[in-house]
Amino acid sequence: MGKRIRGYGAVYHRPDGRWEGQIRIPGGGRRSFYARTRREVIRRLTEARWALGQGLPVSAGTTSLATFFDRWLAVSRPRLQPTTMRAYAIGVRRLTPFLGRIPLRALTPGMIESTYASLLRSGLSDPTVEQAHAVLHRVLDQAMHWGVTSRNPAELVTPPRPRRREMTALSCSQLRL
Repeated sequence: MGKRIRGYGAVYHRPDGRWEGQIRIPGGGRRSFYARTRREVIRRLTEARWALGQGLPVSAGTTSLATFFDRWLAVSRPRLQPTTMRAYAIGVRRLTPFLGRIPLRALTPGMIESTYASLLRSGLSDPTVEQAHAVLHRVLDQAMHWGVTSRNPAELVTPPRPRRREMTALSCSQLRL
């Protein structure tokens, strides 16, 4: 294999058999990526270079959901109505205690379902949990578009649906009042 172009990142074969790739990030630091094959490390370095070019954070898979929530809210603020922004912020506040410390790439449908069950047990209504699901779904879709993650586990989870209430008509005497 030939020498890599300057700025494209370094690739090493480690003594433990894994491959390591390093890329310089703004501010003088480096970020390392590990994989079983050289090709996989080069793919990850390519993704990292793309993220740097877009002004996105270079993640080695350790970005917590709370950190990504904050970043997503900051980026979304200029293009949303104030009421929509408040609703999104409320949804994020409800989800953060349960999912905030989890790395974004480690999030699973089971974790999401457990969170929804906890929210329901805490006294939130079905429509409120469904709104939190909508916020989480938007956040994870954005993470996919930005290339931070390759999947949206919220797509595999069905949120609780509000129960349909049967309509009751007023009686004639109630209508007169």
